[in-house]
Amino acid sequence: EDRKRHIFALKESLKKVNRTRPKIVVASGYLDDECRKFMGKVNESIPVALNDGSSFFAFWSRGGQGLVLRSSDFLGVDSGIAQKCEQVQWLKQELEQSRMTRHHIYAFVDCSPEKLPEWLIRMLTKGRVMCLFGPHSDSAAIEKEYTYECSVNDGEKSDDRSLDGDNDDDDSLSSAENVADDDECKMIIIARGDGTLRSWRLEEYGSWEFEDVA
Repeated sequence: EDRKRHIFALKESLKKVNRTRPKIVVASGYLDDECRKFMGKVNESIPVALNDGSSFFAFWSRGGQGLVLRSSDFLGVDSGIAQKCEQVQWLKQELEQSRMTRHHIYAFVDCSPEKLPEWLIRMLTKGRVMCLFGPHSDSAAIEKEYTYECSVNDGEKSDDRSLDGDNDDDDSLSSAENVADDDECKMIIIARGDGTLRSWRLEEYGSWEFEDVA
């Protein structure tokens, strides 16, 4: 019965997607083969990004960049190993590009953001990621702001310093990346577990607008 309700809710959400025609659809959480087939019913003119943990990648929509992260590289893995993995090296490059070009950047993860290690949350915040989205195991929604106080010493670290999970800034970008223009970096963290369809808009000056799609 739960499975039938889940499939019915997915079909109804896809109908709403095709009716409202958003600029992009991001499907978060576990998607089995049957659900993936249903995702193919989205109108071909609407880009679809699957945030299901199968891969990590970036996409662009209307001048903003989305980062889709794969949590399996971070959860249950020694921090020293995790911070040297291919995904983290890729992430550093994407955040450096964003720092240089000053475009809006946001991220998605296939697990609840609360499960991610602190060093990764800090890295995303210092990299000026504006918002981190993810599914949540509880039906209650999470919406909070993470703040990182940039220290004067952030820009003085060597590029070749070792990555150690016990260091305060082991997640650092290169020394050039660490030079912050602001004393404080902030990132909004949002997670939902009710499986509903929600619309989000990134406004011109970096503010977010959210609404449930009826």
